[in-house]
Amino acid sequence: MELITRREAARRASLSISTIKRLEADGDFPARVAVSPNRIAYSADELDQWISRRIAERDEMAAGT
Repeated sequence: MELITRREAARRASLSISTIKRLEADGDFPARVAVSPNRIAYSADELDQWISRRIAERDEMAAGT
């Protein structure tokens, strides 16, 4: 399992860090992992799954289902 920084998560998801913080607060972004008291990271697998769900939702809407 790979952990990535918030900056890398933002890059992979094409989002700003402030948008990630807002989505986290809303419960609509993969939960962060406390690596140490002063360091957080995200699971690359969970982020990839989140992105895949967004794409699937888009495709469902385009198909009219």
